[in-house]
Amino acid sequence: MSSKIERTDVAIVGAGFTGLSGALELKRAGIDLIVLEARDRVGGRVEAVQDGLGERIDTGGQFLCQDMPELMALAKARGKTFVETYVEGDFVTHPSMSIRQAERTYREAVAMRERMNGIEPDDAAIAGLTVAGWLERQKGTADAKSAFRSMIEGLWCLAIDKLPLWHLIDNDRRITNDVPELQYSLRETMQSLADDLADDLADRLRLNRSVTRVEHGGDNVRLHTTSGVLEARQVLVALPPATAAKLDFAPALPAKLAAALSVWESGAVIKIRVRYARPFWRERHLSGMAMWRDLPGLFVCDASRDA
Repeated sequence: MSSKIERTDVAIVGAGFTGLSGALELKRAGIDLIVLEARDRVGGRVEAVQDGLGERIDTGGQFLCQDMPELMALAKARGKTFVETYVEGDFVTHPSMSIRQAERTYREAVAMRERMNGIEPDDAAIAGLTVAGWLERQKGTADAKSAFRSMIEGLWCLAIDKLPLWHLIDNDRRITNDVPELQYSLRETMQSLADDLADDLADRLRLNRSVTRVEHGGDNVRLHTTSGVLEARQVLVALPPATAAKLDFAPALPAKLAAALSVWESGAVIKIRVRYARPFWRERHLSGMAMWRDLPGLFVCDASRDA
């Protein structure tokens, strides 16, 4: 005996900010929809847990800035409290170097990145070349190359030998920030913002329901999930590229689209929170920021909620 097929106008795969925001726009337009989420929570790469002191802290994506106008507007509309990241004072490097040397090294690393962005993403000369391969060919001090590597790996959370050079150049050209990405965090946590959006969807949200196959046929789309089949007139796949590439599409995606999805490789972050009774570094005119040169991508910042 076949199981009952659930039906809706629009099915949304993924309950991160993209999926939740898209769902609320459709709901306001009076369109019937269902959001499918593989995890037991919403938020995607945004997540919060309770620490030993009973505080809710962000363990996933945490920071936002004015160069993210949609997210800023959403947080303001939901009444969230913005905490400005403390950046006053000098930053520390490890192994240690003088402030003048650190500034000179940083400028050289930035110049290297600007030189990289002068290359056309579709230049045949860089086809198949990784960022690591390109960096090996560059002139510059070992310190500057190390700073460049930390800069890129800290941002992408991915080793530069796994990052295609053309992909980084293309991304850098499209996304230009005028303010630091660590400008603000939310006192209530970023997860609370995702939870607010989910609350407005009520029974339209299905957690613990992973999609495995997307079938296009006739006037409908069939989504095969871990707990049955959902049929919709349209589907919105609101997943990171690397995750979307794992879905079984029938018919198969166009070759160029499939190739574009397969280029991306999700990064990984180990995030550690250390709490002190007081921010003693500020008394020493330090920002609380530290960057390791011998362990590229390792970075520390002051995430105090009293800033």
